[in-house]
Amino acid sequence: PRPGTVLGSGMQLPFADVINPVSGAYTQELRQKREAAQQEIGTQLKAALGEARYAEFARAQHHEFQQLAQLAQRENLPIAAAARAFDLRMSTSEESRRIGDDRGLSPDQKLAALRDLALGTKAQLAVALGPNAGPSYAQSAQWLQAIEKGTVVTFSADGMTTTFRPIAPSTTPPPR
Repeated sequence: PRPGTVLGSGMQLPFADVINPVSGAYTQELRQKREAAQQEIGTQLKAALGEARYAEFARAQHHEFQQLAQLAQRENLPIAAAARAFDLRMSTSEESRRIGDDRGLSPDQKLAALRDLALGTKAQLAVALGPNAGPSYAQSAQWLQAIEKGTVVTFSADGMTTTFRPIAPSTTPPPR
């Protein structure tokens, strides 16, 4: 469920026709109105729940966190393990962006730094989720595979949109 559907119709009701339109084409204008309505619902939820609880609520709505929570449950791990793994996703993404934007690094250095970042993240996932679930999740996490292959990965503030920006290798030949 999206923000507004869990806490009852009181928050969502004023936005019902925008969030769940009955008919018509899904236009750019409708998408913008829907995003604005979801932001307003999010603002109301944040005010009602407080920052910390809202962050937990928003994370719980995310498909990847739900998968991590199921994985943690299968492995008899606390939900905090899934939260740590999900938080690693965000911090790794931010670090990949920092590497990609670093003008002091050559393309080849960026590629090496991204590979190192992915390897370090895999090790941290093994600690957070254990020796079975950690590598299993790392292997299925497309965002982590992309970073390992030299792609900067960023997530939108709500975590629902992923952007991939490949780093091109150096085109200058190595010195002889």
